[in-house]
Amino acid sequence: MNVDQIIKKYLPRHIMAMVHHRILNPSTAKRMIELIEKGSYSFMQPTTIRLLLEGDIFGLDLFYCPNCGTVKIAPRRLPVKCDVCETEMVQAPIFVPYISESYYPRDIGNDPNLASFSLHSREMQRLLRCCVRRREYRGMRILDPQRPLRSFAWVCPPNLWEIECPYRRIFKTRTGAEIPVCCYDPYKKDHFSNKCKELGYVPISASRDLLIRRSRVTSAWRTIFTFRIQHPVEGVSKPLTASIPYVESAEEKPIIDPLISKRFGNLIRLSYTENLSLVQLALGVKIGVPETPTRSKVILPYIETGPHGSAVLKLYYRRLETAGIKIELDMNHYPGYEEMNLEERKELHNKGAVLVHTLIHAIIKFLPLYTGVEASKFFEALDFSLEDQGVIIGYVYDNSEGTRGATKRVLEDAGKAYRLNQDFEAHVLSSATCPLNCKHACRACLFLERCIWLNRGLDRHMLIRGI
Repeated sequence: MNVDQIIKKYLPRHIMAMVHHRILNPSTAKRMIELIEKGSYSFMQPTTIRLLLEGDIFGLDLFYCPNCGTVKIAPRRLPVKCDVCETEMVQAPIFVPYISESYYPRDIGNDPNLASFSLHSREMQRLLRCCVRRREYRGMRILDPQRPLRSFAWVCPPNLWEIECPYRRIFKTRTGAEIPVCCYDPYKKDHFSNKCKELGYVPISASRDLLIRRSRVTSAWRTIFTFRIQHPVEGVSKPLTASIPYVESAEEKPIIDPLISKRFGNLIRLSYTENLSLVQLALGVKIGVPETPTRSKVILPYIETGPHGSAVLKLYYRRLETAGIKIELDMNHYPGYEEMNLEERKELHNKGAVLVHTLIHAIIKFLPLYTGVEASKFFEALDFSLEDQGVIIGYVYDNSEGTRGATKRVLEDAGKAYRLNQDFEAHVLSSATCPLNCKHACRACLFLERCIWLNRGLDRHMLIRGI
């Protein structure tokens, strides 16, 4: 089966599962599925990946000097030295989009207001330019180390301190240092910021037009998302991925699991498969302040404009041949399943997917303890191809070509079957309890850094009560 067949057959189901668990909003999912059905997509297998300090949204090439506040858009070569005091410059904070209105569709990848936040855009240049000499950039400096983001303020360029400026004020820090701050506001009629009157300086996070963008919703202009200041950390963006498993010739060996069987009965069956084939796809990226809820984050699918102006869904993929533990949930054994109507079965299937996903996380969480292999070397996949028959399948597999055999280390040979290590099995089921007594799942119990569903669709209580 080639990649094109796999995408057309399996990917729409994965996208709809993401909608149910609120990873994708319906408008984005509909757009992606329409492009797949029309065949308006392209896929590529990367051979090398380079990390560059550039971006249309974040502007990762802006640096500032922590000593004097000088700002410059730096080349990609590091380290970057300050032209004034020769101090090594550090990367400036970035402004991360934050959805502030629930009714605004989160498919804003083509919103010009979002894209215009590039450092080289007219809006950003307007804010960076010095009010005295337009070719110079205003500086940035932390005025209070105890509140670095809150006190991150505009300051006058050090090489222009001798030039008189009506918007310059002297701010005294807690240590007694005197810093010439810039109170210029390009959007006010008198160009003098009110924040400077209140605080004595202008926090960059309080720059109204830097933070707020407007877009037409229904018949009125409303504020629909803002930009929040944030240090450039890995948690700002999360990849939106799908891991699609398929087995062309089954070579499976059942796993005897007395504790899990006692807990779930005939609903759950475990086995070990030696010939698991997968296609891992990158669908887009989710961007937002790490500590904010998922609903406040922006989804940017990899949709580009084709040669004739049409939209094209771009998919980056990786094919993998490996081995892993298979978790099969057969809802035909659920009491009263035959009498359920279509809607009731669909709701039960969604709950079943949560149970399988939760069990996968519980297994991956304790695999490093018993195998000595770090959690990032294991990955997960969900198979919805048999959902119409009441079966949902999940996999925990070695995320390396040809497999290291790491998942097999928690299994003991029992002739025609494997036996799951009893201590490991007990640890897996213990994930039903959380030291923080969270509602469904959290970082203390089930969260994984690399999760295909961004740690949505988890419920630790299902490890006790089942579906």
